[in-house]
Amino acid sequence: MGLSFKPLIELEFNDSIVTFVTKGIGSSIIPRMVSTQLKHATPAAIIKSIDDPYFQRSIDLLYKDAYRKKASEILKHLDEAL
Repeated sequence: MGLSFKPLIELEFNDSIVTFVTKGIGSSIIPRMVSTQLKHATPAAIIKSIDDPYFQRSIDLLYKDAYRKKASEILKHLDEAL
């Protein structure tokens, strides 16, 4: 695919992931069923769908507005690679 991710931390709870992202500590790829619950409860974060048959489950990219440029690069790269 040409895109690799380097997890810096693994969290067990969705609330922890959201807290890190909204504080500006990275971004996260999360299952769609989690992001559906977060859409209205997390105004400090942005959720973008990643719809591609390459992935075996529906996923979304969760990021803070300050990282919009990097998130756009990731989404563009995914579109081109898949």
